[in-house]
Amino acid sequence: MVKKPSTTSGTTAAEEFTSIGTMTAKQFKAARAWLDLSQQDLATETLVGRRAIQEFELGNRDPQPRTLRDLREALEKRGVKFLFIGGRAVGIVVSERIEGPAGRK
Repeated sequence: MVKKPSTTSGTTAAEEFTSIGTMTAKQFKAARAWLDLSQQDLATETLVGRRAIQEFELGNRDPQPRTLRDLREALEKRGVKFLFIGGRAVGIVVSERIEGPAGRK
């Protein structure tokens, strides 16, 4: 858990960042881009169709829960953490890059 930065008045905000929440298309696209993964790279690794990934990123389709889980796990294995406050998506953080199945870093 990561604490939210303190406010300008010096008091610590009561809310904290958590990793509990549903990954959004914007978070997913940002994480994929940060790791320099193409839609096809991720599709091949997760066995999720490239078109399904594209439609999710465009906001045209809500993937099934299992698909979201598989996509999220693939990115988390590479060091991505999805951040939420009160269940609301607020961003991503990348710790270290972990080598993927194709040997890419």
